[in-house]
Amino acid sequence: MRVEFAEDKLDGGSLYALLHRHNLLPKSLEDPMACIAFADHCSIGFIHDEGRNPLAILLETHPEPGVVGVMLITERARLNQRRDELIGISWDLRDRWFNQMGAFRVETRIPSERTQTLRCFRHLGFKMETLPNGLRNASVLSGKPVNLCILSLLPADPIKQLSKPSKGLTLAEGESYAQESDYTQCESE
Repeated sequence: MRVEFAEDKLDGGSLYALLHRHNLLPKSLEDPMACIAFADHCSIGFIHDEGRNPLAILLETHPEPGVVGVMLITERARLNQRRDELIGISWDLRDRWFNQMGAFRVETRIPSERTQTLRCFRHLGFKMETLPNGLRNASVLSGKPVNLCILSLLPADPIKQLSKPSKGLTLAEGESYAQESDYTQCESE
């Protein structure tokens, strides 16, 4: 799995269609002109595996100096189950956000019912800053109020790593030794 960011900006029409298709269109962007203006300030990245189509789309914004806002739009189901690969790309994303962009904080706001997206961000090292139910009716998406969970990532936050499997462990096709308890914390460099 790898992450690549596009050199070109995303056009407002494409952004509107993408957010609308995934029921992530906030009330503030329902006006196409607002969506076009917002798109001018977004960077777009794609999480790929060996296939041609992206597994997920990353949108980056800069809500204030030193802060990067991130939105992850999954295009394939069960991306959250690819923990070790998400942990692998977290090194590249941290380098981009903290070293290249000079951010001191990366944050995301996710509807609380999008549990798979929440898990993806947790695998990337983000920490939950709200209760699991999130902020009640904090935003309006597709015309209805939703609870939002806020997660953030700081440069000093540790990166999760898989511990090594025990020797001689034999697994059947499709089985995985990775459990949530198999993760250990290590200090980021």
